[in-house]
Amino acid sequence: MFRAICTKFVFDAYKKQELPHFNDINEALEYIEEYYKSVEEIVSPNLISWLRQMPNDMNIGTVNFHFYKCLAFEAEESEESMQELEYIYVFEQLNDVCVLFYISWLITDCTIKEALEKVSGTTCSNVPSDDLLSIKEYFQPIIVDFMSDNYK
Repeated sequence: MFRAICTKFVFDAYKKQELPHFNDINEALEYIEEYYKSVEEIVSPNLISWLRQMPNDMNIGTVNFHFYKCLAFEAEESEESMQELEYIYVFEQLNDVCVLFYISWLITDCTIKEALEKVSGTTCSNVPSDDLLSIKEYFQPIIVDFMSDNYK
């Protein structure tokens, strides 16, 4: 949840046009990394309180704390649940990184379509809505393919 909330803060800053524009992707990536670190300092001391107040049906992007909390309890007893939890952890981390790279490309004045293609390495035939859930869902099939080849 920590990463999902941090990524949401960065995405929200992008949507509110609070992020500067860059001419160079490396400068944009460096900026987003530093911005993310500053967000971590805000989220970290508040995380437990926020999680306690979070309704069970609330998602942050594609992440639902209640689901993960239940799965974590199951993982204490079940190797299969532990493997599922580990897989989801890696999957969601990759999804958040894709979103951060996506934002980095957008603040270099790429279009949404260009940013999606640069991050995914694929042709984007259907541009999703520019909201966090839709962007994360766009990257998910690509991450599934990657993980099926690289995650054991």
